[in-house]
Amino acid sequence: MDSLSIHRPTSIFFDLGDTLGAATVGGTPPRLIGFDIFPFVPSLLTGLRDRGLQLGLISNTGDEQKVAVEAVLTPTGLLAPFNPALLVYSGDEGITKASPEIFDLAASRAGMPPEQCLFVGESAAERAVAASAGWVVCPHPHLVDEVLDGQQLRYLRLTIPAYAAATPWRDELIRRAFVPQYLTGPQGMRLYGLTSQRVALELFNLQFGVDLLGDPDLPCTTDLFLLRDDLARTSGFLVSGGESTRVFGDPGVAHLVLSATPEGLVVAVPPTIAEGVDAFHFDSARHGHTLKLTPDLLLWGGAAVPVSGFAAAAPILPAEVITELGKVDPAEIGRTVRKYSGLEPLDGPGGTALKSRHILEGGNARAVAQLAADFDEIGGGRLTVRLHQFLHAGQTLHNVEAELAGGSPELVLVTAHLDSTAASDDDFVPMTSPAPGADDDASGVAAVLAAAERFVALFSSSLPSRTVRFVLFNAEEQGLAGSQAYAQRSKARGEAIAAVWQMDMVGFNAVPPLSWEVHAGFETSPAVEARSRILAKLLSAVAPQVSPELEPVQVLHSAAPGGDPADGRSDHFSFQAQGYSACVVSEDFFVDVPGGQEPDANPNYHRHGDVVIDTEYTAAIARAVTAAAWVTANQIN
Repeated sequence: MDSLSIHRPTSIFFDLGDTLGAATVGGTPPRLIGFDIFPFVPSLLTGLRDRGLQLGLISNTGDEQKVAVEAVLTPTGLLAPFNPALLVYSGDEGITKASPEIFDLAASRAGMPPEQCLFVGESAAERAVAASAGWVVCPHPHLVDEVLDGQQLRYLRLTIPAYAAATPWRDELIRRAFVPQYLTGPQGMRLYGLTSQRVALELFNLQFGVDLLGDPDLPCTTDLFLLRDDLARTSGFLVSGGESTRVFGDPGVAHLVLSATPEGLVVAVPPTIAEGVDAFHFDSARHGHTLKLTPDLLLWGGAAVPVSGFAAAAPILPAEVITELGKVDPAEIGRTVRKYSGLEPLDGPGGTALKSRHILEGGNARAVAQLAADFDEIGGGRLTVRLHQFLHAGQTLHNVEAELAGGSPELVLVTAHLDSTAASDDDFVPMTSPAPGADDDASGVAAVLAAAERFVALFSSSLPSRTVRFVLFNAEEQGLAGSQAYAQRSKARGEAIAAVWQMDMVGFNAVPPLSWEVHAGFETSPAVEARSRILAKLLSAVAPQVSPELEPVQVLHSAAPGGDPADGRSDHFSFQAQGYSACVVSEDFFVDVPGGQEPDANPNYHRHGDVVIDTEYTAAIARAVTAAAWVTANQIN
């Protein structure tokens, strides 16, 4: 018997959430109420079990114990391939995956030394702890066989030659142990992914353009990010105006940069950096300055679930809708923004104000809980409020979802992001510094809450044609992590999403006129962009009917001069990447719209001075987006 066979892992323990599926929690205190298995998981687990491998789970379940967790998991069929003795839940053991102890316990139950145990999990922080306990680790279930065969894992970037655009190159990748992370460029012919050294060599032979990024096995203990240096991009070629020297000049971090492209720097971030990706914040950054490159097999899934179209004629809003949307109250918008940016107590008179909604500061969890309570109060029993749980940077985080049931399971989403940052401040410390984020994006949060209130009033005794969800995403400032996890779950569930209306910074206006933008560009897929542009056109048609004080909205897309500067740079992108129609609405923010007027950009973007918004302006945009959402929720062709 060769030495590889002797030391090859024979016991495989999986993380649960974000590795095998997506968790939904609800109630007070929040408890697991649902688990959606990723579609590739059942056959993969059954195949491993049938080869005689021991399968187990190691899951951080908070205070929830085995009985409660398995009451949710058992009906899904997920647990069938697992050895019941190897299901390790932190709620029962009193230890979490932050400590090697739980891995020592799991190895003991498997009757195996650590080197013959494999941990498969989405979280780089948890993989690092498992590795410190002597375990073999793997970042994605699709790569398990490669790791079992002793193969090292690699980050890589593939470029498809232009002459090969019509070939079945995706099929060649799908049939191999290759996990896509990010598809970019026209037609998605440049992509980042994870694979093994063996498969990488096969791709050499197949004549893909292959750039290996970083050292072998770097994917085992890091997360990959694209960091966009907007100062360098706008200063132009051969002009040394970028931030890379400042941000990565220290020899202690310079090695984290794996590649530089016109789109940005590709950086592998280890969990040992306490501030996470915020340690590498570029000045002059704009929306989507950071993108987390998340391993996701569903990116291969083609078009999203088909939905029925919208009415072809330009919509004329009913008088009662215009009247109801006129009740979007600037004063209430202002109260919401002050509450969530720390200018007033979060939980009413005598309560405590937030300092920050950054994911590393305690205010983030407080904001999540209060937003869930706000939706409950707005709904008066009409909204079903849930938390979508996901992992990022070693933390369990939550998106907030409130659903208004409709006559059809087809969905319309009205969204914003709930987290904040002040990383452009020179002395910003994510765990302790203030990050009020009034404009970015408490303004969007206030607009979504206002939309929810108006929808509940409009449908007090009836149902919209489509189901409507009001969703507030977490960790947008961390690379769109929350919306990527949510969109992945939507794809895994087979949800039919007709429209995503994202609002990201809709509060700052200092210079007349009241200009604003809608971005629908997605050059990776012309078909997805074409559907997204229908949403932008619809918004253009309805906005004057409810918000005549606004200038005609600036519509940006790939065919516009200079393209769409927000392509891939807000939470709408996470849905476009899964094949859904989506756009983002913002204030007059982007600086490189050819032929446009000078932008009215917020000088306090990503700074502790982001405490002021124009409530009348925010209310006007909220009315316009709510009107467009009403049309997509009710006019089915």
